[in-house]
Amino acid sequence: MKNKKKHYQQLIQEPEFADHVRVAKQTGVKVYFAQLYASWQRGTNENTNGRFRCFWPKKFDMATLTDAEIDNNILLLNLTPRKVLGG
Repeated sequence: MKNKKKHYQQLIQEPEFADHVRVAKQTGVKVYFAQLYASWQRGTNENTNGRFRCFWPKKFDMATLTDAEIDNNILLLNLTPRKVLGG
């Protein structure tokens, strides 16, 4: 499955995705939206958000971080085993 290209993308309904039609046409990727208040439809996203909040709580001023701090925490997030990925 590692060599298969992704042909779809599921998004949450937020203003930053308003241009999804253009993106879908340019990339050939089908776009699906999760239903509002249906976090179970975005399992990996919600799980990652929870892990992210361990480092940076809501309303944390990200502008105060150095690039090294961000890179270090991203590395830790990426190295954390996830059950959905067989880890």
